[in-house]
Amino acid sequence: MARRPKQQQQQQQQQQQINPQQPLASAANVQLQQQQHQQMMMQALKSNVPNLDPNETKKWHTIYPQYINSNLTVDRGRRLGRSKCIADPLAEEIFNVLAANSQQFQVQLNMYKCYCREMDKENIRLRGYVKYRIINDNDQQQFKNKRQVLKYVASMIPKLKSRQNPQKSQQQQQQSSGGGGGGGSGGGGQQSEQSQQQPQQQQQQGGKKKNRRK
Repeated sequence: MARRPKQQQQQQQQQQQINPQQPLASAANVQLQQQQHQQMMMQALKSNVPNLDPNETKKWHTIYPQYINSNLTVDRGRRLGRSKCIADPLAEEIFNVLAANSQQFQVQLNMYKCYCREMDKENIRLRGYVKYRIINDNDQQQFKNKRQVLKYVASMIPKLKSRQNPQKSQQQQQQSSGGGGGGGSGGGGQQSEQSQQQPQQQQQQGGKKKNRRK
């Protein structure tokens, strides 16, 4: 009876010797998954700093849109009073505000991740966050802490063109997407008018020929 465990160990060793490539294959799959994940992360990144290394932003401050959303409660992520927040801000709007002030902020936009307390995580518009760093300039430094930055962002988002003229921005998007179709319909109308004019011209020419015969 004591020989059975030894036999089992020998069989396991033999199987490992026969298939030594199995652990290598699994390690290669893990590496491929990691590379694909990194590529997706890089595609979702946007920054006002050229050739920015993503590893440098790990110590930067983070802002989720939920921090300044007046429609949310404190339990769901809001960090300012409702009067100092804005309705349904987007991560891209936060990025545009801070990136416009490039003398004081270095910014990175990441659209891949969603806020942990967000209930509707499948909504693409609610995804994303911003990483920022205040440029060290003690003489002209306007923002002393993150709370002041949040107030600044919430006050500047209503001044964006996308907020001031939302209908025009939507019309421009619709025209860019459906402009080709409108041109096609216009061409069809011209063809129909020409087709109607042709038989009228033929009838007039036929009437002239009959008059000549008489």
